[in-house]
Amino acid sequence: MADTTNTVPAAAPVAPAPAATAEASTVVPAAAPETKTFSQDDVSAIAAREAKKAQETLFKKLGLGEDIKSVQDGLAKYAEWQNSQKSELQKATELAAAAAKEKADFEGRLSTLTMENACLKSGVMPDSVSDVALLAKGLMNEQTDASAAIAAIVKKYPQFTQPPAKEPEPGKPVFSTSAAKNSTSPTALDEVRKFMGLKE
Repeated sequence: MADTTNTVPAAAPVAPAPAATAEASTVVPAAAPETKTFSQDDVSAIAAREAKKAQETLFKKLGLGEDIKSVQDGLAKYAEWQNSQKSELQKATELAAAAAKEKADFEGRLSTLTMENACLKSGVMPDSVSDVALLAKGLMNEQTDASAAIAAIVKKYPQFTQPPAKEPEPGKPVFSTSAAKNSTSPTALDEVRKFMGLKE
C-alpha cells in the first residue's frame, strides 16, 4: 500500500501590528505558512481512536457496558437464551403436530371400519365392501348418515349385495359348481346314472 500523505495547513503566524509611526508605510513580507503532513497510518490511528470513543459513548448512553467485549458477551448470552426458548417451542409444536396427525389417522381408520361394518350388516358382499363404503362416504352429509347412504348405494347398485339363497323347488335337480367330491349326497350326475341304470 502506497504511503499517501495528507497535508493540513498550519495556522499562519500573525505579524505584529505596525507601529503608528512614519515608518508604517513599509510592508514586511509574511513567512510562508507551515504545513504538517500525516502518514496513512497516522490517519487510520486517529480514525480508530475517534470511532472507539464514539462506540464507548453510545454504549454508555444505552446502558450496555463500557467496552465492546461486554456488549458482545451480552448479545451472545441473549442469542443463546433465545435459541433455547425457540427449540423448546419447536419441540412442543412438533409434538402437537404429531399428536394431531395420529388422531386424524385414527379417526379416519375408525370411520372406515365403521362404514365397512355397516356395509356388511346391510348385506353387501365382502369383496364389494370397500367400494360401497367409498361411494357411501360421498353421499354422507349432515342429513344423511352412514346407514342411509349405504341403503341408497345398494338400491342404486344391487349387484353389490349378496343374492338371497333360493330354496330348490321340489322335484328339480340342483346344480352346483362347488360340490365336494367325497360328498355322500347324490349329485345330479349320480341321479342320471341311476336313472339310466349305469354304474359308476
